[in-house]
Amino acid sequence: MVYQILRELAAGVAANAAVNAWCQEHYSDDIHVILGIDQKRPPSPQDVPFVAFSASESTDKGLLTQGTLLFDVLWGVTDEGKTTDGNLTEYTGVRLCDELGALVSAALERVEKGYTVASGSYSIELSTPWFPLWCGLLSMTANIRR
Repeated sequence: MVYQILRELAAGVAANAAVNAWCQEHYSDDIHVILGIDQKRPPSPQDVPFVAFSASESTDKGLLTQGTLLFDVLWGVTDEGKTTDGNLTEYTGVRLCDELGALVSAALERVEKGYTVASGSYSIELSTPWFPLWCGLLSMTANIRR
């Protein structure tokens, strides 16, 4: 049941018009949605723009007909650019990562099929050893009421 719920959420992001329009505008490609993460070969700059789903735990009552599913959503973009305005320098990738994260979060809230998804925490990696790959992370909670 956990996989089924995560698959529905992943399919909802993959089909989201706003997410794909943003990805087309910035990367001339649709979002690449990954269900599961290969720890030996995690998503890389060649996979952008991407969103990856990973389950963490569930508290179920009756084979997840009700309860809570905790899961993580990781997304990534690439951009080597930076702009300077006076004494303020901004890496463009940070802004792009936040823009995509906001769209992914909104898309997840709209995929409602017997559960409500609420964000537990939202973060963007401001210091990345994978430059020019910029990543964000949502630790999500889905309340299941089927």
